[in-house]
Amino acid sequence: MDDNIARISYEGKEILLVATAHVSQESVELVKRVIEEERPDSVCIELDEGRYNNIQNPKAWMDLPKSPAPTTNFHTHTFRCKHAEGDVMDYVKAASEVGITHLGFADHTPLTDRWMHMIRMEVEDLPGYVAALREAVDNPYGVMVYGGMECDYKPEYEAYFRDELLGNCRLDYLVGSVHAFPWQGDYTWIHPGVDLDAAQLKAYAEHVAKAIASGLFAFIAHPDLFNQGLRKWNPEVRACIRDILAAAEAYQVPLEINPSGYAKARQSPEVYLPCTHLLDQFWEEAAGFNVTVLVNSDAHKPSALTTDLQAGYKTMHKYGLKEATLPFVRQ
Repeated sequence: MDDNIARISYEGKEILLVATAHVSQESVELVKRVIEEERPDSVCIELDEGRYNNIQNPKAWMDLPKSPAPTTNFHTHTFRCKHAEGDVMDYVKAASEVGITHLGFADHTPLTDRWMHMIRMEVEDLPGYVAALREAVDNPYGVMVYGGMECDYKPEYEAYFRDELLGNCRLDYLVGSVHAFPWQGDYTWIHPGVDLDAAQLKAYAEHVAKAIASGLFAFIAHPDLFNQGLRKWNPEVRACIRDILAAAEAYQVPLEINPSGYAKARQSPEVYLPCTHLLDQFWEEAAGFNVTVLVNSDAHKPSALTTDLQAGYKTMHKYGLKEATLPFVRQ
């Protein structure tokens, strides 16, 4: 008999106890097999009190008290990336007005080969960016400022990220991200509304896992970005999610809950709204892994510093996820 099955007798009845693991596909298959083979008179499911209450009232989490006003945001962009507004001190001033006490900048990394240069700063803008960060450290608002970069991962960029950005520029941290992944000898970008098939989902997950394993990144931005090209849940999506979560657990690299997808859905509902429900699926799966998370707004203008941050924190609390402690944060 399977080690996860026990037979007991109670008051003349035979009871089969089947041990399962949360969000485990193997457990799903085991339960199906036992039911098909044993044909029991009834099937009972043991639930802890919290899950039982969630089933009875699936919207109960929405009535939870709001999290305290967010005080951190480590994912913001300046005008240098060509699709954002404002400079460092504009964000610092805005942070002081909304209660953000720890503010990190993660502009899109300049690259010497100018890969996708239309959405990132140019190499010649890097010194000015670093200078603006250093000048902002001693600001009159009491906001703690941290300098970083959002780095679209490619293995061939690792030395540049490490030696130039962390080394010569002395940035506080790097953020790993995957907007494009290796596919058929090139890189393919994730486009809203363009479905990813099973092979592409696997390639995406493998690329994110490599970024995690590189050891370069303080956290991984929007690991659920692939959902922009999806319209329905299927086993391949779940496998993609679990591969990413397994890597994050193995290397203990935090994952970012990035609620900017909700803002995009409001701005372009015909494109983004059908897939926003999948945001929750990723974090529901995360509850079954030993991973930590952080919530950032991915602000592209100072006025968006706290946009939808409460939605991100609600997701974190809804699934009982642990908030990450970042080693570079000063007290």
